[in-house]
Parts: sequence; structure tokens; C-alpha cells
Amino acid sequence: MEDKLFQQEIIQKYNQILEIWPYTDLWHQYTYRMIKEYLQNEYHYRFSDEQKNCRILNAGSAGNSYSLPESHMIHIDIAEQKLLHLKNSIIGNIEAIPLDSNIFDLIICVGSVINYCDPMPVFTEFFRLLKNQGILILEYENSKTLELICHKQYNKNIVFRKTFYDRKEEKIWYYSESYINRIADDHGFWVVRTKRFHILSSLILQFCGNGNVASRFSIFDRILRMVPFIRLNSSNVVSTFYKE
Repeated sequence: MEDKLFQQEIIQKYNQILEIWPYTDLWHQYTYRMIKEYLQNEYHYRFSDEQKNCRILNAGSAGNSYSLPESHMIHIDIAEQKLLHLKNSIIGNIEAIPLDSNIFDLIICVGSVINYCDPMPVFTEFFRLLKNQGILILEYENSKTLELICHKQYNKNIVFRKTFYDRKEEKIWYYSESYINRIADDHGFWVVRTKRFHILSSLILQFCGNGNVASRFSIFDRILRMVPFIRLNSSNVVSTFYKE
């Protein structure tokens, strides 16, 4: 990979951010709602009442539980300031997690955390930490997005891009959905459900360059998810993976 992201810069940035999902950033507010809704639906669907004491790893959490039960959750993040209020937390990188193997029933890694990482060691760690038949829920920024439809970077496995976060410039890796799914398959996971969002809004973003304006077009996601070809193009993807 070129244009390496420096971990110390990321730590400093996120330690200084007061609100991870700022209300002034409508694009990421919508992203937050989609993630939270997906997590809630999947948690209640995948785990019965008898399993609600399952152990959860919240990878790259920034201290946010997304309304999942805190009592059986361990948070891990490189930004220590975001974990100060939590008892069950670890300061660390999700590419090398200092915990025993086969101890979690559910791992969530959302908020495009993996877009700051090398997905290969991340999937290795997630597979190691999950129990057999465990569940991984992963959300990430997708290179098969209409934002890149006119660019040579469209649907490439790995793309280094300038984007935005709360009206400030941000640099992250975009990964294609097919690339992430291949890595998952190579590591012993299979995908059981996927939801895509920021579809038309990503095309509008390419032309207007304003996330708050473009986010208004996210209301069409529900319709566009039913349209062949178009539905596979989205700025964000969230998937549920099952450990075989």
C-alpha cells in the first residue's frame, strides 16, 4: 500500500474529537443511523434470549456501544481518550489484539474502522478471537461507489482517497466489497447478509462536493436497493459474516 496512514496521527486526531458522530455532519449522521439500526436488527435476530449474555468485542469503538449491552462488551481502540469512561476496555490496534482466542460470540467493527487498517491481519485476529459459529459485523467504505464511477479507482481492490469528516479533509483506504468478501472467505468466514447505503448520495457528492447536500439523497436508498446493478454501488457497506 502507498501513502501510509500514520497511527500516531490517527490517535491524536480521534483523541481531540469531541463528538464521533457530529450533528453538524449530516452525511455521517445518516451513516450512524444505518449502522445502529443494522446492529440492533442483527443482534436481536442472530441471538436468542438465552444467548443475550454473549460476549461482544467492539473493535475500534471510540467508546460507542450502539445501544448493544455494555455488560458483556469489551471495547478496543487506539484513541485512549475515548475509552476513559469504560471499565471493560483495551487500548490497542485491531491488527494485533492482546486477548485469548475463541472467547467472543460477536465482534462488531463499524464506523469504517477497517478503512484505517490492513484488512488481512484484522480478519486473522477476528477469526482467532471468535468462537466457532461466531458472528462478525463489519462496516466499511466501498470503492464500488458512484462517487468514483468516472474514475479509474472505481471498484479497485484498494484505493487511497481523500474524503471528508465533519467538513474537514480525511484520508482513508477504500476497499471493494468483492475484495473484502474474498479476504473473509480466505479466513474461514462466509457472508450471510449485506446492506448498502449512500447510493445516489455518493453520485451527488462527486458533483457537488458537499456531504450535507449529498446526504439528502440518501432517502432514495430504500428504492435503489431493489434496482439491479445500481444497488451494488454504494459508499458504505455493512455485512454479517459467520465463522465456519
